[in-house]
Amino acid sequence: MIREKHRYLLVEYNNEMPQDRTAFSKTLHKEIMSCFGQLHYFKGSFRIMEFPSGNFFIIRSSLNEYENLIRAFALIKRLGGDDAAFYTLRSSGTIKALKQYLSKMQKDAEGTE
Repeated sequence: MIREKHRYLLVEYNNEMPQDRTAFSKTLHKEIMSCFGQLHYFKGSFRIMEFPSGNFFIIRSSLNEYENLIRAFALIKRLGGDDAAFYTLRSSGTIKALKQYLSKMQKDAEGTE
């Protein structure tokens, strides 16, 4: 049996991250499904893995469907009745690499202030 390969995306959400992360996740999954259709949605096996800090989250996708996920984030303009924008900052094969990139990015931002 061949193991399915995944890709992880570091995404920034432009609004305040809600306290109820499961409701946010469910709403986001519904929007992604409306952009993709059911076939590509289920092939993608999308899952929010972590909320490392602030308005950032890490989402997992299958290797074959991660480009469609990036396109879906560009198309989503409303989430749960509020205006929304998602910015895909980086993709990687590991969560660790994305966390390192995020911490480096935040240190650089603190240094410029």
